[in-house]
Amino acid sequence: MSKKRIIIPEKQLYHLYFKKKLSFSKIAKLIRISHPTVVSRFREYGFKARKYGEWLTKYKKENFSGNDEEKAYIMGFFVGDLNAYKPSKNSDIIVVRCHSTQISQLHLVKSLFNKYGHVTISESKTTNNRPSFHINCYLNNSFSFLLIKKPYRIEDWIVKKNKNCISFIAGYIDAEGNFILNQNRARFKIDSYDFSILSWMHNWCKKHKIISKFKLLAKRGSLRYDKIYRWNNDLWRLNINEANALLKFCRTILPFLKHRKRIKDVKKCVLNIIKRRRNGTIKS
Repeated sequence: MSKKRIIIPEKQLYHLYFKKKLSFSKIAKLIRISHPTVVSRFREYGFKARKYGEWLTKYKKENFSGNDEEKAYIMGFFVGDLNAYKPSKNSDIIVVRCHSTQISQLHLVKSLFNKYGHVTISESKTTNNRPSFHINCYLNNSFSFLLIKKPYRIEDWIVKKNKNCISFIAGYIDAEGNFILNQNRARFKIDSYDFSILSWMHNWCKKHKIISKFKLLAKRGSLRYDKIYRWNNDLWRLNINEANALLKFCRTILPFLKHRKRIKDVKKCVLNIIKRRRNGTIKS
């Protein structure tokens, strides 16, 4: 005796797969039939499967604003702390992601992208049981400018306008930079493998009469500070230590920063330099 053929109404299958964006397995579970049966009916009706990653289209996505200053900031932050990929060659989705143990970093990433697409955050534990977070931002193809190869070289559209330069620097600093007080003196530094970016920032500082120092900090393969692991590439450092130069740099970059801690630290450095000026320990 032949097995009775299971019918799924064409309209119902179309609605569940294309409108509700359910997977074959979820459809099978919902209407209590086997996964192969769903696939068979799907093919019989001549439906074309969604692109890999297209299920995410149920979340609304907005095109990038097109603002060059915003783009420059995102690019700077991206180069410092993020990566991006397409789930497949023909996917309509671009996934921007990062991993961090810093809550403030996650808040910043979310604030940059949640107006454009869906953002997910998942938590895990590090080897020493500290909380660790993965953030994924699902964007449309208007963010294809993030599909770049690293190491990144500053593009002409950034260099042409100083505000774009400052925006890029601010994004990169929010990802990688440090404003600190060392022996009660304000300091700024970035340690990075990105020779071309730090070299470009050093030259930008020269152009705007901001005294900075740029040097090789550690050679590739040399031991790190923990004396266990080794540096994967040459490590470079950009410093701004001279008080008046740092004050000018802080005042220039502050309006463009978005990282809460970085903003707080810059303000501390500014107050430190102003106080030292008043005390006469540094000259204006």
